[in-house]
Amino acid sequence: MKQLLIATSIWFFTIPLLLIFRKRERLCGILAAAGILMGSVLSISSSLNIVLSNLVETITFKWSFIIESATLKLDPLAAFFIIPICLLCSLAAIYGIGYESKSNHGLPQYLSWIMFILLLMSMFFVIIADNGIVFLISWEIMAVSSFFLVIRDYTEQSAQDAGWLYLIATHLGTIFLIILFLYAAVQTGSFSFSLWAKNGLKTPSSSLLFLFAVIGFGTKAGFFPLHVWLPEAHPAAPSHISAVMSGVMIKTGIYGLMRTLTWLGPVIPHWWGVFIIFAGIISGVVGVLFALAQHDLKRLLAYHSVENIGIISIGLGVGIIGMSYSINSLTFLGFTGALLHTLNHSIFKGLLFLGAGSILHSTGERNIDKMGGLLKRMPLTGAAFLVGSMAIVGLPPFNGFISELAIFISGVNCVLSNNITVVLCGASLVAGLALIGGLAAACFDKAFGIIFVGEPRSEKCLLAKESPLPMVFSMLILAALCLLIGLSGFLVISIIPSAVQTISGMRAEEFLPYQNQFKHTLILVSAIGGAVILLSALFCIVRNGLLSKRSPSTAPTWDCGYIKPTAKMQYTASSFAQPFLELFKFLLRTKSHIKLPERLFPKKASFHSETPDIAHTELYRPLFSNVNETLARFKFFQHGYIQLYILYIALALIALIVWKF
Repeated sequence: MKQLLIATSIWFFTIPLLLIFRKRERLCGILAAAGILMGSVLSISSSLNIVLSNLVETITFKWSFIIESATLKLDPLAAFFIIPICLLCSLAAIYGIGYESKSNHGLPQYLSWIMFILLLMSMFFVIIADNGIVFLISWEIMAVSSFFLVIRDYTEQSAQDAGWLYLIATHLGTIFLIILFLYAAVQTGSFSFSLWAKNGLKTPSSSLLFLFAVIGFGTKAGFFPLHVWLPEAHPAAPSHISAVMSGVMIKTGIYGLMRTLTWLGPVIPHWWGVFIIFAGIISGVVGVLFALAQHDLKRLLAYHSVENIGIISIGLGVGIIGMSYSINSLTFLGFTGALLHTLNHSIFKGLLFLGAGSILHSTGERNIDKMGGLLKRMPLTGAAFLVGSMAIVGLPPFNGFISELAIFISGVNCVLSNNITVVLCGASLVAGLALIGGLAAACFDKAFGIIFVGEPRSEKCLLAKESPLPMVFSMLILAALCLLIGLSGFLVISIIPSAVQTISGMRAEEFLPYQNQFKHTLILVSAIGGAVILLSALFCIVRNGLLSKRSPSTAPTWDCGYIKPTAKMQYTASSFAQPFLELFKFLLRTKSHIKLPERLFPKKASFHSETPDIAHTELYRPLFSNVNETLARFKFFQHGYIQLYILYIALALIALIVWKF
């Protein structure tokens, strides 16, 4: 715990340095990145020790002006979440040195860096808080600091709209968390999480508390249909901030749900798990479908956050079912898959958002239909983006595969169960993961193919060049981690069991057989993946050796009879996705705009599609319109006479006094 306090001190004292050197923008970036990196290294080393040794460390401060004392606690579950938060934030900060150098509007750079540090510190304290008041204060700072980062380019109306939508959504979710915490405090007489976990919130309304947690934390995580802020805020924020928000900030919602289970467990209703599984399947399928329909690259990646939160939720639901029915294999595999995918998603989604930022930094474009041919001009960004694409769709030997494999195996174990409820959940899980994986592969085939392959579709892409070294460095480190974790999953899994114990309350010997079995599976996966890589490298060496004494010749490919092909003859993102959108048009409500070719030698023809978010158009817009119309009927109370306003206050005070006595 001492190292964590030193880390937070480093981050805190970096802020006045940024204020002192606020006019030297480049130096501000270096100072902020250095401070974030030093604190992150200390935090990661301390957290690894906690998860590997299965320790618990606490520290208590006197805080009499709000509560009697404030306790910070680092147990294996909290330590596990600290690792991806600090890892991604440090790499995003290094990336930001190069990315922010091109920013010349919106918030001053030193203020952006201060908000970045506040976001990191608030996430940090959300994770280690052992008190409801400390948690909510940190949760609010996290919301406000990320709000200012979303609206950093406040001169653009879209950034303002995205920021306010995010702020409203996150505070609506916070209302449910406040109700949850107040109810728990009334029942136990304390805001202490440890006391809640020790006594257990076993009340007749525990299911209601669980639903409050799902809504409150699910809004931050991005469950469908609570996700509406996410595809607006992520594109508006700077790309390295989008990486942090999508990669780790939304995981605080997942952490909150897991922590809630420690208060309400270990005896819990099985329908909680069923509910979370189907909420995850719906979020996964809907998220990937809407991602497939997008033309804005960052918006596409934002919807994939909804998809991957769905995958994490599926694993979480399986773990809950295992706890409910005392099936140790499901408990271990479900929670292990959820935790592993939490770690892996932070890495490959952070990589993809940084890749999108590199493209935006070089071309100024987010519209996929205006890109093309970037692999020749930005080879390192292209290679890193390709690794991230293969990882997010769950292809071996990358890290996304091993976490989805754990969840898939848990689904197969559900199908083999004797309980019909568990069997149906397992069958739905396996089918849902298969559908999500296939659609995700199609989506990133579209994204990588349209962006990096073919010929440039705009002048900006034609003149594109590789991004600055800090940006490339961060992307390559994350790409290497995607491959390294995928090949060493049998080692990475050693940081999982202590966190699973914290959530489930199981003893180590209860899930040790399943841990060893899954570890052997990962060893086999690593061996096959390593063999494929070695054979591929050997093939390249032999090929280069055979061609070294030959002079290769080139010739034009078959051009379908066209002498002068142009970029307009290539697939667009709309035309690539059109068959999938047509198949799911009952859900997506895609609007197509087609201009068919005319005569024998047409000069113009076009196809474009747009897919509005159904949660926004079919749920929230009608809901808030009705609320607005209802409240408009009470406008006569707001008439501008201060005497009547004073009368309202007096009447309210009289009513409270009467109610009290």
